[in-house]
Amino acid sequence: MKISLQDLLTCKLFKEFKICAGEKGLTNIVDSVTIWESPIASKYIKGNELVITSGYCLLDDKDMQKRIVEDLVQSGAGGLAITLMFY
Repeated sequence: MKISLQDLLTCKLFKEFKICAGEKGLTNIVDSVTIWESPIASKYIKGNELVITSGYCLLDDKDMQKRIVEDLVQSGAGGLAITLMFY
């Protein structure tokens, strides 16, 4: 099933999610969810995934944070969700 990121965020399951950046990407299409905790995982993105992570592997490395976001954009990820509990 394909759904826009904006419509997905209106679902009850995502009611606690907050948009911190990338409002222009709310029209992105999501057709699957991927959970990852490895800094190389962005290499395996097919496209249109909502990527969910704790962000722990990115915690103190601003260069890696930037690179991961750029890699996800290049891969066509539908969105990135990072838990605020650890990050």
